[in-house]
Parts: sequence; structure tokens; C-alpha cells
Amino acid sequence: MVKRLRAQQRGIRLLALREILDRTTAGQAGRTDKSLSNHQVRGIMTQAARADLEAVTTVLLHPPVGRWMSRMLRALRSRPDAPSVRPLPAELLHLHSVVAAMAIRAGIPFHLLLVPRDGFVFLPTLGAADLRPAGDTTAFIYGRDDSFTLSCGALTVPVSEEAAHPAWHPAHRLRTPVGTGRFDFVLDDMDPDRDPSGPLEPSLLTPAEVANWARLTRDAASLLARADLRQAEALAEALTALTPRPAEPGGVVHSASSGDSFGGLMASTPPDGTELAVTLVHEFRHMKLNAVLDRLELHEELDEAADAAYYAPWRDDPRPLSGLFQGVFAFVGVVEFWRKLTFVAEGEELRRAQFQLLYWSAQTTDAFTELRSSPRLTEAGRNFAALMGDTVATWCLWVLRWHPAHGPVRPGARAAEGSGSVTEGGGTRKALPPFEQNRTALAAPTVSDVP
Repeated sequence: MVKRLRAQQRGIRLLALREILDRTTAGQAGRTDKSLSNHQVRGIMTQAARADLEAVTTVLLHPPVGRWMSRMLRALRSRPDAPSVRPLPAELLHLHSVVAAMAIRAGIPFHLLLVPRDGFVFLPTLGAADLRPAGDTTAFIYGRDDSFTLSCGALTVPVSEEAAHPAWHPAHRLRTPVGTGRFDFVLDDMDPDRDPSGPLEPSLLTPAEVANWARLTRDAASLLARADLRQAEALAEALTALTPRPAEPGGVVHSASSGDSFGGLMASTPPDGTELAVTLVHEFRHMKLNAVLDRLELHEELDEAADAAYYAPWRDDPRPLSGLFQGVFAFVGVVEFWRKLTFVAEGEELRRAQFQLLYWSAQTTDAFTELRSSPRLTEAGRNFAALMGDTVATWCLWVLRWHPAHGPVRPGARAAEGSGSVTEGGGTRKALPPFEQNRTALAAPTVSDVP
């Protein structure tokens, strides 16, 4: 499945890149400034693809590259018809950095002009060079005999997987086994397009922070594989970049992803591997649904102001139908993770899984009921919702085996009172109270009833 989704995203990115090149070629007509060399860019890309197509694909599908393409297309499409009325967006020259990364990964000889962004040159999937000490506005990159070098003023910086020069910051790459596959993703603290909310300045992690994320990833990978090996392997194959943010108060994890960056997500530092595992499941569901929405229309669109009329239990603000659909699909995956974990967990881990399962199954069932009743679902949307309904129905039977006196979903509803909140996507999502403070409310009576 992930291979098909990646192939689909590759086609979308290639179309976007072609449009960027076509529009900038037209925008350069009659100009004396030819610093953006589309002819040279096309030639290097073609040579790199012939040498190593997977190297080109890896860079093309890097999540920050997708976000950068989206921003550039919005900027280019908003230009007046006359190409010379406004200058081309300065950040278009980041295209040279994208192509340079492709060439380096493919191991081909090349040379190219690069323009630092706030003093840094960013090479997607590879790392960044801090060229601020050089005090120059342009740089050049040269590649020959598998050796690649950045030159800016009097500063010369070798590009490699190691920190071979004080100005070179290689990308943090986290790898850990998952079944027959492995997690292998960039822990991205540098690329300006690494966050779904918009461009960010570099925020370099300390070695201790990188080590902590590596430990959390190992713990999450182990838990995901125990709960659902097939799903864990698919998630590991899909995830290519994670943008770390500082921990939120109370251990709540704030995460986000976007439709233009399949395989990437932002997450605040979780308190443990379990919370990271749940976050990865949640955002992977968003990635999959975004990929589906690239191909299918699941609901009718309305004006944004008129559309914000739906209630989602995990948010305090009214939601548009698209947001409700996204939330329900994501939390269906979260509930399934907790449900499957109850099959293999023991002791405190089991109690935690039971508590979370009861709470989130109640919340998600309520939201699913509202989603399913919307008259704005298309035929494809109704079929999609029906498939989710089959999964939701299994929870009712499962919870009834634990709490026959309470009915299928309501036992978890009491936990919503007094819950905290965390900002997500411009609104407020209700957050589950800390497990250690609330576990006895729901989980304690159920342990002996679980097979």
C-alpha cells in the first residue's frame, strides 16, 4: 500500500515541479537576471535520474520539499499575467539546493549556484551548511569523483554524512528495526520548510536530545510491532521525516502533518515511547487520508465560514466537515492501536491500554455518528464511512464484554470532564487527562474481564 501511495505522490510532485519550472521560465522572459538556471536544473535532474532514479525520488518525496513546492506554486499562481510586473519569489532559488541534493545522492559530477537562506544552505535529506561567517550572498557547490564541496567567499565546506567541518551540520537520521523493515527517517531540526505551520529558522538539537529521540523511537517501534506488526511495517516505510518540537506541559503531545508532505510530521517531545507510538499512528492515518483525497472527493465543499458547524469531542472549536472527517479517521486508527495492544500487554501497560481504549472509543464513536449522518458525503464518502463503521462496531462488542452495565460506548465519556487542551491546527483539541492520575476511574475494574 505504501509503495502505491509513494508512487502516487511522486507523480504529483513531478507535476508540481514541472509547473514551477514552466512558470519560472516564462517569468524570466525579458529579464537580465538569469540566476535561476532552469536549463541547467533540468539537465542535472535528467543526469541524476539516469544514474540513480531512487536517489532523485528520495529527495523529491522529502516532506519539506513538498511544502516548499506548495508555497512556491501559491506564490507563482498569484502573480499577475504580465511576468515582469513583480519579481520572482526569492526562495525559488532553493530549487538549486533541491537539485544539488539529487545530484549528490546520485553521485554525479555537477556544479551549481546556490543562494543561502538566512545564511544557511539547506540540502534536503543531507543537512545544512552555516555560511554566515562568510558574509556572502551566493555560494557554489561542486561535485566530482564522489566528493562534494560548498564554496562561499573564503569558506570551503565539504558535504558528507559526518560533521567533517564546523560549518556543516549533517541531517540526524534515526534508524531502528521494525519486523522485516525499519524506521529510517530524518529528525529534521534545520530545514526551513520542516513544519506544517510555515517556515522556521534552524533550531539545532543537542546530542542528548537526539539520543532521547532515538530511544523514544526504539521504544515506539517495539510497541507498534507487538500491537500490529503489519501496520508497524507500513508506518515505518511511510515515515521519512519528523520535526521535533519542545515538550508540552503535562506530557500532552502536540502533532501535525499536511497533505503536501506525505511521510512527514511535526511532534512535540513525548514523555515516553508509548505516546510517540500513538502519535505516529495518528499522523499516519492523516497521511493516508490525505493521499486518498488527492484521488477522491469524499464530501461536498462549502465556504469556510459556513462549514464550521460540526462538533468533535477532541476539539473545543466548531469543525468543518473536512476536519471532522480527518479527526474521525485518525482516531479510528488510534482506538484500533489501543484495542490490539490489550491483546499482548500485561500489568501497567495493559491497564493503560484499557483506559485509553475505553476513553477514545467513546469519543470517536460519537464523532463517527455525526460524520456518518452528514448529507454532504459523496457516494465515495459514504462507502468510506461504511468501512470505518465496520471497525467502530467491533469496539461496541468489545467494550460490552468489559462493562455490560454501561452500554457500548458511554463508560469513557465521564473522563472528558476536566480534561486539558492543546492547540492543534489553529484550534483546540481536548486532551486526555494524565493516565497516572485517572487510570482507576475506568481501567481498574476491567483487568480480570479481559481474555
